[in-house]
Amino acid sequence: MTKSLYRTLCQEEQSIPVFSRDWWLDAVCGDDWDVLLFEKKGKIYAAMPLYVPCKNIITMPHYTQAMGVWFAAETPDTKYASMLEKRQVICNHFIDLLKPYRCFYQNFSHAFTDWLPFYWAGFSQTSRYTYILHDIKRFDKIWGDMSQQTRRNINNAKKAEICVQSGIKTTVFLNIVEQTFRRQHQKNKQNEAVLQRIMDVARTREQGEIFGGYDKDGNLHAAVFVVWQDNAAYYIAGGGDPELRS
Repeated sequence: MTKSLYRTLCQEEQSIPVFSRDWWLDAVCGDDWDVLLFEKKGKIYAAMPLYVPCKNIITMPHYTQAMGVWFAAETPDTKYASMLEKRQVICNHFIDLLKPYRCFYQNFSHAFTDWLPFYWAGFSQTSRYTYILHDIKRFDKIWGDMSQQTRRNINNAKKAEICVQSGIKTTVFLNIVEQTFRRQHQKNKQNEAVLQRIMDVARTREQGEIFGGYDKDGNLHAAVFVVWQDNAAYYIAGGGDPELRS
């Protein structure tokens, strides 16, 4: 019942991040996901999706950057103090529902700014960083803010007549990702079957694509898989041919 309510919410509420949407959770978790809801009088004010691969264990699924708590938007006249008080009540509600679990590990979104209720309840946290390019339509500003090395790489690609194409086959993409791990002498710890599912469903929904850089001889130098929603796009995976790195 809870999942059904959440699926309906995902259809109606565009502000839910892509990594917390039902279609993404189906792709990366299969049936092993659940969701906590905070409701009043039939309205959902907050949600917290969970990946539960083992009994009483909550962790992060493959290729998922962040999960955590989603809050419904407040009205424009809501006071900041009132919003904080309300969100602390919601977090305490979720914390009570998490008590039966013996392990809880999640990456929260950078937009989650008040984890005090979790701190008061004995949770611990580690700060990590994400990099956001705002307003990517202003390419002149994005270009100006890039490092000299990045601009140099792009200019070198232009000189080499590298052409970016979309619609790269998933098998070709998975092969070039694997080449990158081999070059780095690392094992790909992510689940290739999960990545395949994400790419298939994202493309079907027109919310994801694989882009590749080809030279004039038809050689694929590098490729990247990106997913998006109305307000953001996210890098998911990528790789390059070790023989063509220059």
